Amino acid sequence: MSVMKMDSRVDAYIAKSADFARPILAHFRAVVEEACPDAVETIKWGTPSFTYCGSALCSMAAFRQHCSVGFWRANLLTLNGKPLGIGADGQLSHITAIKDLPSRSTLIRLVKQAAKLNADGVKESVMSGRSRTPREAPPVPPDLKRALGWYLQAARQGDAGAALQADDVARRLGVALPGR
Repeated sequence: MSVMKMDSRVDAYIAKSADFARPILAHFRAVVEEACPDAVETIKWGTPSFTYCGSALCSMAAFRQHCSVGFWRANLLTLNGKPLGIGADGQLSHITAIKDLPSRSTLIRLVKQAAKLNADGVKESVMSGRSRTPREAPPVPPDLKRALGWYLQAARQGDAGAALQADDVARRLGVALPGR
């Protein structure tokens, strides 16, 4: 039987976490090791994370007053017949004690479900669609149009600096300039 290779950076993360968080983090780490011994433990985005089959599997994090556990494909997992959820709305956030977590067997089932999705090559994740969804540029408010009008007029008269400034402002605001 395989044994998950432990990362000393995760040991350090757990050790420096608040007293209430250490048993929660150690418990979830042990669950992942039991459910998916071939997972790779690492630090990603500053928190302990686990990958499997070359893709993100799950992670855990400690904050000042709570912990959270997240699954990279949480949108495809269910807990007690409901979608697992992500972020602050997820069912595994704001954990202050091990008793706030689902049972060990339920967590093992979730990790195994997530590992199967990775093994099957599923690419959809909690981030899917966020950057791919095209958004229409919001309308430019009339007062902003007037303010940018000066830059546009100066740009049309050959002031390259004004053109760059107008484009920069519009880009930062995520709006389309009229007449450009």
